[in-house]
Amino acid sequence: MKTETTRKIRITLLVFAIIIFLGSLSFTGEAKLKKATDTSKIIITVTEKNTHSKRSEMFGTTTYYIDLNYKIENKTKVGWSSLNITTHVYDKSGKHLGDLQTAFDEYSGFRLDVGGTAFQKTTWEGRNNDSFFNTLLPLDMSELEFVSEVTSGNYFK
Repeated sequence: MKTETTRKIRITLLVFAIIIFLGSLSFTGEAKLKKATDTSKIIITVTEKNTHSKRSEMFGTTTYYIDLNYKIENKTKVGWSSLNITTHVYDKSGKHLGDLQTAFDEYSGFRLDVGGTAFQKTTWEGRNNDSFFNTLLPLDMSELEFVSEVTSGNYFK
């Protein structure tokens, strides 16, 4: 009787150990994936910044444009088919002026392979009553600091 009880306890402990082991494999896989897809390891540099405007005499409005060229370097362990990027704009004293959001995806020809670099250009448009654009346009773009970060994206292995 004693050996039968001991045997059942050992089997039960073995089953629990296997369950715990399999559960830890799942957590290990998730941790590896999270580390491999860490978007903070995608380095974004604004390489060129320009502003221009276009006046519509018919409507009496002016449309303002900000063009930014990005160099995007992938230091993650996966490739990316799309990225959503927020660019924070600061003046020369470090005051935050506002944010610009953009997205690059496969439909616009974007692909960022593992260890690769992509160059992308985007243009923002603002109107007469857009206070953020009205703040930026009279400033010398070379005196502004543009700090970009990936807010989300779709990866491939």
